[in-house]
Amino acid sequence: MWDDPQKRGRNGRRTLMPILRHYTPLDVVVIVLGTNDLKSRFNLSAAAIADGAGRLCEDIQRSNSGRAGNPPKVLLVAPPPIIQLTSACRDDFNGAVEKSKLLSTYFADIAANCRIQFLDAAKSISASWQDSIHWDATAHQAFGRVVAKRLNDFDTFANIPTN
Repeated sequence: MWDDPQKRGRNGRRTLMPILRHYTPLDVVVIVLGTNDLKSRFNLSAAAIADGAGRLCEDIQRSNSGRAGNPPKVLLVAPPPIIQLTSACRDDFNGAVEKSKLLSTYFADIAANCRIQFLDAAKSISASWQDSIHWDATAHQAFGRVVAKRLNDFDTFANIPTN
């Protein structure tokens, strides 16, 4: 959502619409963002991070990248909280542990306001203890199963928030 002064080209909002157009028609777009926005160089609150994710969801809802020129359905995922910071992450993510614990609540509010589906990743996975930020292979597999189960029946995938 924001330009990263240290890593150019990482603003997802700038590339979202071209990606949607490229892969049209889409049934569902799953947004799983927020952890990298906790980097201290962005100086963002949990509410601001959720608002940024909400703007991406609104952009998708205004698109015609779904079937028959309609917008695709959206699933907004709150990342699991950061449990602890390893020494490798400490400087980049100073203050992130506390903020990360608030993301789920703010993301749920955004999903309700946008009338989209919501999933709290922390209910099924946690970040790796080895690097604090990323998920290990087991977490990726478990999360993939949770999302697949949620999206299994597109006909009943209503844009009404559930947990």
